[in-house]
Amino acid sequence: MLANDVFGDDVRLDGLMVSDAGIIICTSQRFITAGNIDEPHPSQQQIYRYLMDAGFCYEEGSWVRDADGILVDDAHPGNFILAENNLLVPIDLKLRKLASL
Repeated sequence: MLANDVFGDDVRLDGLMVSDAGIIICTSQRFITAGNIDEPHPSQQQIYRYLMDAGFCYEEGSWVRDADGILVDDAHPGNFILAENNLLVPIDLKLRKLASL
């Protein structure tokens, strides 16, 4: 749900399932149409610019925003859609709030 607050997403918790491997979290979000179906994902450079513009700094493999202690992982092209007007939309980032010191 942190993605909703940080990136204005609309991720919904649909349910939880228990499997032999553990708990499975089931979520959904709106469908995002790529601006160019042949190149639906942004470049790594576009992702870096997007996250830096959102106040994040790259630190040891993760993106951290000191202002609110948000950490973002898994920021690779496959986890973003490049929608119309070059709008980057994160679709599967891993976010967490760092513990306060």
